Amino acid sequence: KDTVVVTSAGATGNPARVPVRFDILRPPELPTGLGQFKSNGTTVIPIGGVTDESVVTLQATVTDLDAGDMLKIQVEVQPVGSTFTNTPTGTSTTAVASGSVATVAVGGLLDDIGYHWQVRTCDQTNRCSGWVSFGGNSETAADFYANPTPEFPAAPTNLAQFQSDGSTPISTGGHTGGIATVTVVLKGTVTDPDPGDLITLQVEVTNGLTTYTATGSAVLTGNTSTATVTGVAVGTALTPISYTWRAKACDQTGRCSTFVGHGGSPDFLAP
Repeated sequence: KDTVVVTSAGATGNPARVPVRFDILRPPELPTGLGQFKSNGTTVIPIGGVTDESVVTLQATVTDLDAGDMLKIQVEVQPVGSTFTNTPTGTSTTAVASGSVATVAVGGLLDDIGYHWQVRTCDQTNRCSGWVSFGGNSETAADFYANPTPEFPAAPTNLAQFQSDGSTPISTGGHTGGIATVTVVLKGTVTDPDPGDLITLQVEVTNGLTTYTATGSAVLTGNTSTATVTGVAVGTALTPISYTWRAKACDQTGRCSTFVGHGGSPDFLAP
């Protein structure tokens, strides 16, 4: 508590009165309008989005009912899985007036790590508001991911081949069916260490003379991408055409893994 001493030196009137004014200083209000951006401070990082930098700019609108107070924000940024300690890991360098936007840059972000963060407002007397968590999402979910070092996808796994319906398997060295030309559906599991990357299975099917290519569906890491190869030439029931195929995984930046073969000799016969 504060102690106020009043003396009679400034007393006026009869009976004597001493005018006294008490200003009760209050902590700032909770920050609002929270936002996360790339280092330029203008490129928005959506909730759960990815930045390709090791620095993130965080901002919030600050308010204080005490006239004239100058305000900063303090943020705590933690990897997902680490609980908040309510200890700031960054403080804005420039104090702003109530109603203004305060920003702080936080660096040292690690590659392929998801982060969550919270913020509070502090005034020049070191009175601070409560903490406000960004995003409204679960604290077990990332507010953003850092990916300053893009990496190549891994070679696809679990390569599988199917008839045109996409569900009837073609055994290794087995027949596709069909008459004039056939469609084969090729699948593989694709993975990439970079968070948020969309990965496709890219395939090459060849009979030694003609090569057919196709690009599969774009999926997140750990999922199956499906590529449909159409117009594959067929032989006859007595002299089918032999085919082999290989696949690679590619992300949305054009980074690709090495090719890996399905492994048959041949992989399938048409028809």
